[in-house]
Amino acid sequence: MKQNLRFSLILVLVLAAVAAVWWLLSRQGAEAPSGPEVTRGETEEQSRAPLPPAPRVKPDETPQRLDRSAVGTRVSVDAPTAVRRTSGGGILTGLVLDEALKPAPGVKVVMSRTASEQGDAVIEEPSTAATGADGTFAAEGLAYGVYSLLATSGNTAAAQSAQVRSYFPDMALMLRLRPAYNLGGRVVDPQGAPTAEAHVTVMYVPTESMMGRWGISGSPQDRAQALPLESVTDAQGAFAFESVPAKEVFVAVKAEGYAPHISELIKLPVTGAVITLAAGGSVAGRVLQTDTGEPLSGFALRVSGPTSLDKHETTTNESGEFVCASLRPGEYALMPADDTWANAESAPRIKLASGEARQGIDLRVAQSGTIRGRVYNEQTGNGIPGAAVILRKNLMGYGNSVSTDNNGAYEMRGVPPGEHALAVQMNDRLASNPYGDQEAAVLSVKAGAVLEGVDLAVYMGTTVSGRVEYADGSPGGSATVFVIPVAGYGRARVMADTNGSFVFSGPANGEQLRLQAFKGTQASAPTEALQVPATGTLEDIVLTLQEGGVIAGVVTNRSGAPLPAMNVLVGGTANQLQPNFASADDTGSFLVAGLPPGSYTVTAMTQGEQGSGDATTTIDLAAGQRVSDVVLIWEKEAPAVGPKGNLTISGRVLDSAGKPLSDAIVYGTLNERNMPYTSKSLVDGSFTLSGLAAGAYKLSAIAGGNRTTEPVDAQAGASGIRLTVATQGKVSGRVLDAATGKPVTRFGVAFVTPGYLEKPSAQYVYWQRYTSPEGEFSAAMREQRQRQSGNLALAVRADGYSPVEQVLGALSQGQNVEGLLIRMKPGARVEGVVQTSSGQTVAGASIYLERYDPYRSPETRTNSEGQFVLTNLPLSAIKLVAGHPAYSNGEASVTPRAGTTSHVTIELPAGGSVEGIVRMGNQPRAGTSVYLYMFEGGNQQSSTVTDASGHYVFSNVTSGRGQVSTYVQSSRGNLNQSRQVIVETGRTTTADFDLPAETGGLEGVVTIGGQPVTNAHVSAYLSSEEGSTSSYAQTNSDGSYVINSVPAGEVRVSVYIRDSSGGGGRQHSETAQIVAGSVTRLDFDLPLPTFVSGYLSGLKEGEMGYIGLLPGEIKLGPLTKEKVQEYLGMLAGQAEMNPDGTFRMENVEPGTYTVVGVAADPNAATPEDAIMNARIVTEVIEVNEGEEITVQLSID
Repeated sequence: MKQNLRFSLILVLVLAAVAAVWWLLSRQGAEAPSGPEVTRGETEEQSRAPLPPAPRVKPDETPQRLDRSAVGTRVSVDAPTAVRRTSGGGILTGLVLDEALKPAPGVKVVMSRTASEQGDAVIEEPSTAATGADGTFAAEGLAYGVYSLLATSGNTAAAQSAQVRSYFPDMALMLRLRPAYNLGGRVVDPQGAPTAEAHVTVMYVPTESMMGRWGISGSPQDRAQALPLESVTDAQGAFAFESVPAKEVFVAVKAEGYAPHISELIKLPVTGAVITLAAGGSVAGRVLQTDTGEPLSGFALRVSGPTSLDKHETTTNESGEFVCASLRPGEYALMPADDTWANAESAPRIKLASGEARQGIDLRVAQSGTIRGRVYNEQTGNGIPGAAVILRKNLMGYGNSVSTDNNGAYEMRGVPPGEHALAVQMNDRLASNPYGDQEAAVLSVKAGAVLEGVDLAVYMGTTVSGRVEYADGSPGGSATVFVIPVAGYGRARVMADTNGSFVFSGPANGEQLRLQAFKGTQASAPTEALQVPATGTLEDIVLTLQEGGVIAGVVTNRSGAPLPAMNVLVGGTANQLQPNFASADDTGSFLVAGLPPGSYTVTAMTQGEQGSGDATTTIDLAAGQRVSDVVLIWEKEAPAVGPKGNLTISGRVLDSAGKPLSDAIVYGTLNERNMPYTSKSLVDGSFTLSGLAAGAYKLSAIAGGNRTTEPVDAQAGASGIRLTVATQGKVSGRVLDAATGKPVTRFGVAFVTPGYLEKPSAQYVYWQRYTSPEGEFSAAMREQRQRQSGNLALAVRADGYSPVEQVLGALSQGQNVEGLLIRMKPGARVEGVVQTSSGQTVAGASIYLERYDPYRSPETRTNSEGQFVLTNLPLSAIKLVAGHPAYSNGEASVTPRAGTTSHVTIELPAGGSVEGIVRMGNQPRAGTSVYLYMFEGGNQQSSTVTDASGHYVFSNVTSGRGQVSTYVQSSRGNLNQSRQVIVETGRTTTADFDLPAETGGLEGVVTIGGQPVTNAHVSAYLSSEEGSTSSYAQTNSDGSYVINSVPAGEVRVSVYIRDSSGGGGRQHSETAQIVAGSVTRLDFDLPLPTFVSGYLSGLKEGEMGYIGLLPGEIKLGPLTKEKVQEYLGMLAGQAEMNPDGTFRMENVEPGTYTVVGVAADPNAATPEDAIMNARIVTEVIEVNEGEEITVQLSID
């Protein structure tokens, strides 16, 4: 709710489509969002189905490590029942093209893993594949991590880098063969004598756009990846390579007795390169056991640098001391080499100069923990083999992952002490929502602990199967099958086996799906909507591959210089279920192959912005057609992914007490269109961001699950910057059975406003699910909770018990509450059935408490008889909401009573439907995305794509008010159009869209006090009775903007400038007359910023304060949803109240305003609900240019 209050509803809808597109591009490197905790009730059918046995720990026993007595030495430990695996889940598929852009058969492809999933350098034997007759290759069973690929054929070669991760395990690649280069030279010692038997590796620099999507920036050497090209020098120190795929490379050398060496960038071809080795530096120190402070003898530790060359191991002596020598200049992190130990704190990180001998480094370690359990089918109880169990360290990011064995069992070793979460990922499963699998269990791991029985349930739904074949009927082995639901946000990619057969699970019975297959240059037509039967499985789907088309070209600036740091999006056709994208190479060239026939929009884009004008074009592609002369001209400032200057920003990362933080990740962002520059802090907390162009950067840091609360502004070249990572306050304790005193081992906790259990419908609760043999928990408070005024409470729930609410009081930032004892008493049981209006039971229906939420996992699901059981509900009047893809949502009320069983029936009505046609210039628009959001009836959200006739339909829509919107990206620019709808059960609501084909242009400059404003959002709106049409742009570094597709007529043009804090912003609007085919100029020279600050008092317990600024003198009358939405769209500024009641708004324009103070429930479902039920105070102020106004507001 807090985020929605910051921006107007219209602006959010306009930007949503662009954000979604970029999410598709960046998801490989971005941190996946945390999903909600789910405590599912056991259904009667599940209670009858016996679960396969798994190891269990009795509540009153603490497991002991098998190697607990062996300190500082490596010992042999018996293998567990669940086999630990480091590989098996990764998939790489690809297409190799020759110089004529034709599929290249018989090409050798070598794949070498250079780093683990966590970024640690690895040294392994490479894998090898060969392309088939269609130029494709496939490799399965790969360990997760970063791979370098080398394709060679005769005197041509190609290189590519890839990441396969546990949460995104497959990647499709394209390699273009080009003439290869020769590389030769000698390796010599410091005196110039030849060095024999030195290992020489070639490193190439991937494109900036590719590495930028992974969050890797910095110098070319920082981004370099080792190729599977290795040679050993002869007696004369000579080495030679053929088939080097890049014109510029680094040469890496490792020889015994010398520091590893990476050369300067070498331009090829060359045969006389000379590589001179050096003795290198060293690091020395001690290894200490953190709980005793005792030194550990015989302890194996790793000193790890940025590349596989810089991976060193050493062992401590009897005094726990170590020395690691032969280190080249650079940064190194120290960590245990054995997974029976873990860093007790952040890894000590040091930076060595050439030949430097660093001493006095202490490595503090603790015995690591072990987690064992099973992943099983929620419906049957059967174990699931091959599932990836992922450790989310400190509840942030992703750590180690292991695969389940044939019984679904897993063992995860090397878990550091702390609060972590486990997530489950499966390659062949369609998730019902994008976040449903993210957080399966939260665990508190102590040093040396072994947690048994951490079992993770997965809803598998039913199965869908079929085969992929070529036009002649032969099997399309190793083809990729892309699956999307007709309504919803889930998606899956499944690889067919060598016989072309595929199968995946996850869909609910009655759900509608569309499928499309791809392999190399071939693609199948997307299926029409296929409905999964009401019972049983969907089988015998046939996807026939046909030769696809090719779109290739180059991205340049206006002067014709290539732009390698760009991405290219190819989409917009009904014959394509997902858009394709490509990264421009070092010559600015891009290529997308395997395209079905249709009309495609080809657009250059950066992280935060899609191109328009000459940066986008439309191509009508016939079957098998090749279009290779596309030129996209990016007129704006090119993104700075790699180093664009020689400036630095330096400083220190500290915790709230001023203690230096080592190994913290520091981010520096120049503007929203660029990937951030990154660095890691050293053992003294110091950091340096290098290779920066001039400009203002926003800096932030993350360390050990904590982060900076606000970004820090710094100019390139600045030093002495202080980044304070705020420590989150934690509430810890134990959950016990009130009657027996024994631990409750599985439970959920949530921070709430006091009174939640009396009225659950009034709050929106985020549950974290804990698994602990001792019933222990340690829950971190989110920042917004600590800002909340008044009391907080902790709610605890567990199956079979009544929920408990423990009042905590008012807590300050970073304050801890320890030693809570939560005693649980027997609860109520609610048995229910979900059925249609005709009485037919519905299997696989999702049951939610109070409100439907597609972004969260449900409380439980119905079994094959449509039945469900819940045993952890509040003992108060509640509402249960049932949802199913084949029906509209239904709900029923019930009041559970302790010790009794209540019965409830939820009926799913057929609902209504919304359909229409999307046209542009009276012509149907195929392949256009359409979005539905219902304001009522559980906030149902869906998306779909128009067919060849421009038609779309949403079925089974809950009755009530809602909005339908569409977003079109074309060669003329971007357009968004929205329509308000009212849906009635059993009736069809029509919402057609007619986007203008003839539009005008709008350009200008945004300045404040004559100085250009970067990254201001400029939007143009044309409103009508049916809805609104809008387009937008973002200002460049010189303050200029260009909107190429503005609807003709009198439009409202708004400029929005965010505050430096990110908590609010300044908005200014004017009108402009747009003429089709003409360009209108509208400059914004805004006055110098004015500040409105003040104090809001009178908040009650559980309320959170917000401040809004409305233009003019406004008297607020009765607040309806429509009126609240109108006010949100009018906001000229907004701010959040600080814990001390103060607030501040920047960039307020001169004029008359009404300051609105709001005391609202932070747990309300929507901003409208929060404001309609809030307590409000207003005051009218007059603002003059350049001054600061102070306002004192008090809510009675």
